[in-house]
Amino acid sequence: MSHVFGFLPKAKQEVITEFGLDKAYSTDKKDFIKDLLVFKNQLYSRSFTPEEINGIVIFARGEQPKSGMVKNSPLEHYPYGINTGWKIHITVNPQNYMFVWLWLKFNCDYGWKHTAYATGKEFTVYTYSWENNASFSRKIFDGLNDKLEEPTEKMKMSHITLLGKITTRFNFVGGTKGVILFPSGLGWLGIPTLDKNIRFPFDHEAEFEQRKKYYVEQFIRESIRYLLAFFFKGPKGRVFFLGKNDIVLNVIESSLNILPD
Repeated sequence: MSHVFGFLPKAKQEVITEFGLDKAYSTDKKDFIKDLLVFKNQLYSRSFTPEEINGIVIFARGEQPKSGMVKNSPLEHYPYGINTGWKIHITVNPQNYMFVWLWLKFNCDYGWKHTAYATGKEFTVYTYSWENNASFSRKIFDGLNDKLEEPTEKMKMSHITLLGKITTRFNFVGGTKGVILFPSGLGWLGIPTLDKNIRFPFDHEAEFEQRKKYYVEQFIRESIRYLLAFFFKGPKGRVFFLGKNDIVLNVIESSLNILPD
């Protein structure tokens, strides 16, 4: 179970415990902010920032965060071009919105946004590279796992499950002639499907289910070839797509539960 103020960096959580503020919050939420202000100068002396103390206050008040883009990614985080690459989605219940929002604010170096009540995508983190996905999914798992919900079945179809309840998919825009929406959402197991490869209308999900293996092996294979040619020209890209996604082509499951290398 996470610390009551587990959205703070680990060292700051330890200071909160040292001052007994976690117990004060648990026993008397009504007067907690008064207790916190008594220790304000001591917290500053232990390297707390005004943003961290304000975060504790708004969490204690039970406020909810606003939807929208909170932080944009720096340019060096775009290995394949603007808004192109991997992104993480996490599913969160409203009672945990503020905890997760604050955790990302204090622990995430990547661009991210909050979208309230967007089932399965309440929080999106734009990691862009597979390496960033690997390292940050572990950090989310360690810091937030008990605050997350299971992704929907539709999310499991259109995304790859990275670790625990954390999902990811590759996103590309501009110059690629678009992506078609499968009944599952935005592709298959994290791989977007090229609209030029889709020649049959999907009247309903039952038809897709009946011919799922055919669609996966034909359309996803073509999409992977395109992504390799367009974005992943080096050997590392080929290792990812050929190594990981041969599994995608052969295993027809709602989730692969792949832990990234």
